[in-house]
Amino acid sequence: MKGQDFPRLTTERLRLEPFARHHSGGVFALWSNAEVCRYSGEAHDWEGRPIHLPARFPSDSDRILDFFMRRAAEGTGVRWEVVSKNGDLCLGAVGLNAVTPTAELAYHFHPDHWGLGYATEACTAVLEWCRSKRPDTTIEAFVDAENVASVHLIQRLGFEETVTLRDGARCYVLQRG
Repeated sequence: MKGQDFPRLTTERLRLEPFARHHSGGVFALWSNAEVCRYSGEAHDWEGRPIHLPARFPSDSDRILDFFMRRAAEGTGVRWEVVSKNGDLCLGAVGLNAVTPTAELAYHFHPDHWGLGYATEACTAVLEWCRSKRPDTTIEAFVDAENVASVHLIQRLGFEETVTLRDGARCYVLQRG
């Protein structure tokens, strides 16, 4: 899958735009927030160097942006910035850390936008897109058990808990087809 295969997605209230350089400000606002980073785990740039989270400077979060732009160019992963359909405010980010026979769903939303259904709406759009392009893909999500809202979200989306752990996070799986 090539980078150009990662389209802009739209929902009733949202636009999901593949990461691009002009998303730098929104990405910094997101990943500089301690609550957003609380359950995120470690982040590394394209060269494998650790990225301090929460981001202290835009240059820190730009390394996250660069990582996902490169993954999209390779066709191996994608992250969309989530913005309201009628504006340009970054609400969050959602995407697939890997686009392989087993894909990994990941999402982060700014606390100002928690509890409004945006994560459900954006994740549903990504899952529907993935199913239409790669119907045989198994999709995983890794969620920290203490992140109760995220556990509820992933279960609402139809994921089932497994016994697999990675970095203290439980693996949830959405079966193929």
